[in-house]
Amino acid sequence: MTPPEGWSADHLLLAALLRCSIESLAYHARREGRELRASGFASGTVTKRDDDGRYAFVDVECTIHAELSPRVAEVDELVLKAERDCFVGSSLKIAPRYDWRVS
Repeated sequence: MTPPEGWSADHLLLAALLRCSIESLAYHARREGRELRASGFASGTVTKRDDDGRYAFVDVECTIHAELSPRVAEVDELVLKAERDCFVGSSLKIAPRYDWRVS
């Protein structure tokens, strides 16, 4: 498969992280009888790691804007489940930093 023009493997990994995180949140929201609308962006820094001298992501951040319907007063448990169950994020050597903005 050839990535779209201007996209590298790095971009695809970040897009996969974002998509997987949103899908994970949607799954847990559906289990509670809620609908989800969400979008976001992910970014990261690739450089040589100190511990082994290999190039890799050394920092990854994923920002997600989500709207639940019906709304929920406390979203912490739902967000923790979404982070835990995103297999892309769990597969990374470093843990992504999430910024959930849920209303």
